[in-house]
Amino acid sequence: MYELLKLSSKQLPKLRKWIARKERVLERKLAADTRYDQEIEYINARIESLVNQKKRGRPRVMQPPGRIARNPRNGLKEGILAALKGADVKGMTVKELASSLNTNPNNLYTWFHTTGKKVSGLNKSEDGRYRYEEK
Repeated sequence: MYELLKLSSKQLPKLRKWIARKERVLERKLAADTRYDQEIEYINARIESLVNQKKRGRPRVMQPPGRIARNPRNGLKEGILAALKGADVKGMTVKELASSLNTNPNNLYTWFHTTGKKVSGLNKSEDGRYRYEEK
């Protein structure tokens, strides 16, 4: 009778409401005479219009599964190493680096903890300053 698979999730509660109303009218009709025929025709028309209603908006285009493209880090490694090369013999703290590179200090702490370990010539002093000595 109705193609339920074509309905959207927004239309289902409305359809349920109209079908429940139709059932109530049919129960009253069985108890009484034929005076409820017009109301049943009206409800059937509403249900038909709801089922045949076109969906609004553009159809959603699904992204194919795969790797999500991410923004590059704007050369964080090159920026850090260039700033440390230009620093004095003492080196620079993470806060000083963050202000010169205009980035979040937490990103730099993470970078030093992960990628910074792999860079030869990058040293951390006891007072928390980083130095870069090119080899």
